[in-house]
Order: sequence, then structure tokens, then C-alpha cells
Amino acid sequence: MSAIRTDPLTGALTYIVPERQKRPNNTTTSSCPFCPGGLEAKEHYEVKSFVNRWPAMGENRCEVVLFGPDHCKDLAYYDIGHLLKVISLWQERLSYFYKRQDISYVLIFENRGSEVGATISHPHGQIYAFDFLPPIPKAELERTLNYGCSLCKTSDSDYIVYSNDAFSLICPAWSAWPYELLAFSNEHVSDMIDEKFNSNGFAEVLMKAVRALDQHFEGPVPYMFFIHQYAKTDRLKEASHLHAHFLPIWREKNVKRFVAAGELGSGVMFNPVDPKKAASSLQKTLKHPTSLS
Repeated sequence: MSAIRTDPLTGALTYIVPERQKRPNNTTTSSCPFCPGGLEAKEHYEVKSFVNRWPAMGENRCEVVLFGPDHCKDLAYYDIGHLLKVISLWQERLSYFYKRQDISYVLIFENRGSEVGATISHPHGQIYAFDFLPPIPKAELERTLNYGCSLCKTSDSDYIVYSNDAFSLICPAWSAWPYELLAFSNEHVSDMIDEKFNSNGFAEVLMKAVRALDQHFEGPVPYMFFIHQYAKTDRLKEASHLHAHFLPIWREKNVKRFVAAGELGSGVMFNPVDPKKAASSLQKTLKHPTSLS
């Protein structure tokens, strides 16, 4: 069983989950539990979610989301129609969890690549449903309440990688990670089940984000991706502005950006790549794509 501990020096929370050491690791197509016919997908599927067998938290609050049946096809390389099915599943699971009285916040995320902790290579994401509001989204929401919505004020074209009528994709001027990307709704939309949410615009910008990174680095980039949205707290509802973070861990092709002692010890990040130059480079890759085969 997992146990939650509080750091008495900082108040930070840590779940102790030794059971997760038993997870399968980098299975091939012949033994993949996520391929059709495998342990978690007995029948053919297009998109699928299920309770994680090795959860970080109990009470069925951790789920796996399979982006598609193809073992080698990443999320961004399906067509828009398929991406809309993934988003529809995210919406369904979000609605389900927010109807539960024990859930306060839902984090949808993906770890792409073994370098960032993916233990099974079949493209998939996860959902963690917290019974409290985690520190990072809480800090974002409270800062918005205190200072106004920074995403509504973001307008500097020098940092834009791509935009459509509903969403924008930027390398934030405040990026902590080289080639970090932030996708956000152009309107102040609280979450993916908000009536103003534009699924097509979101699907397109997610596709562009991953493809821009892969084009720039000439191959699949290991990254961490997560969506921040509405928290089930009335006081914070108005502060929520739907957005998604992409944190690629490379600073150059196959060269990892390490978070080292000076950063972990201080809580202050030092980015070796100018976000304005990163935005310009990624924008160019989308305008002049090359084959990755």
C-alpha cells in the first residue's frame, strides 16, 4: 500500500509507492499488454482507458489512456479525427472524476520515452485524480487570482510557434526547459468540458507541438506533457485558463538537459536556450517540414 509523507522542512508531499517497482518495462510488440489482444486490451480498440494495475494512488484514482492500437504510432501522428477521439475520452474521464465527491483535481499527462519514465513503449498517457489540489496547479491558480490571468495577457509574437482560431502554441519567455512549449486556449476557457472549449483547435495545436519538436531534433523527442485546467474549488474556478505544458528533456539532439544541484537546491531554474530563438526555430520547422523516416 502507498503512503503519503510530508517533508517537514518544506511541506512538500511525497507518495511512497514501492509496489510500482513491479511494473513491466519496455515490452516488445509480441508481449505488449497495450496492443490489441494483450493483457489490457483483449479486443480491438481505437482509444481506451482503464484503471492502472500499479497505481501511484489508491481508490481507482489512477488510469492509463491508450492513444491508439498501433504500437509504434505516437499521439501526434494519428490524423485529427483520431486525436478528437482521444480528446473525447479525456473529456469523458474528466467528467467522471469530477462527479466523484472524493476528487479535487484531475491531471492528464504523458511521459514520452523511457528517458522520462515510460516503462512500456506503446504510446499512452495517464490520468491522476487527486483528493487534494496539488501544489503546482494551486500556485498557478492562486497567482492568477492575485495578479490576473497571464495567458489572457500573452501577446508577444516573437514567442509564438503556431496558432489557430482557438489555441496558441508558444515557447514561453519564462521557459525553464530548452524548447519548452505551452499550448493555451485563446479564450479564457476553464477546462475541456467547458462549453467554449474547441476540440479541433486543441487537437491541431497538440499535433503541431509534438511534430515541431520532432522535426527540430530530427526524431522522436522524450518529453513530459501535462494539461492544467479547472480545479473543483469554487474560489479558483474563475482563475482556470486551460493550457498544456510540453517539457522536452533535450537541449540539443540526444543531449539531455539535466536539472542539477544548483536548481534542485534553490528551486530556481537556469535555461541554456533563449526561448525567442527556440520559438523561431520550431516555427521554421513547421513551415518547412522534412521527412523523419
